[in-house]
Amino acid sequence: GDCDMTHLVRLQFFVTYFAQGVQRVAVGYLRTRASTVLLADARLLQIFYNLLPEFGSLPWTLKPFLMFVADCLLNARSKVLLGGVTAFVTAMAWLCVADTSTVTAFLLCTGLVSLGSAVVDGLVDGRVAESSTNGENAAACRYLCECGTMVGGLCIGAMAWILTIEGNFMMMLTAASWAVVAPCVFLGISGLGSNVTEEPAERLDVSRVLRVLRSVVGSLASV
Repeated sequence: GDCDMTHLVRLQFFVTYFAQGVQRVAVGYLRTRASTVLLADARLLQIFYNLLPEFGSLPWTLKPFLMFVADCLLNARSKVLLGGVTAFVTAMAWLCVADTSTVTAFLLCTGLVSLGSAVVDGLVDGRVAESSTNGENAAACRYLCECGTMVGGLCIGAMAWILTIEGNFMMMLTAASWAVVAPCVFLGISGLGSNVTEEPAERLDVSRVLRVLRSVVGSLASV
């Protein structure tokens, strides 16, 4: 029923932010691995730091523009499908970055991890806003998001420190956490309702896209 679907949607919020929390721990291991794979090359390290899955990196700077385009081109069901597929791609990228030793593959996987997590984060934030129909729902959704990040970051971080987890295993654990996000997102598509699937996506306003693109370019120039 509606109650079960509400619980499922909120589970998506928790699981997604849990994966984000685990990823924050894994980024530290990724930085350590970069110094080995990139051979302390200053130019390559600068590219790597601009691709990291964190606020201020290039993919995360592009997130507002990507979400704007998604809102214009995709209906609700398509955005859910995009979120599930992107979560799976992010999981695969974490698996690959744990095993790669070539510079190009390492940077490509890092960029995919960052772009994928930024897209999923933006899409889930949109669903959080849609679910926050009143003060009580908004507080519950935000609480789940914060708890997910805290549990993923603090608990997994503490476990990694206590058990002295190696970098490759930590990245595989991060991949597993993102892999769990995908089925949770796909399960929620049935709760969108048949009326949503028939809604066309908003027509793409080129002038609005250009305005957003200019703001993104301005943000990039200031980084």
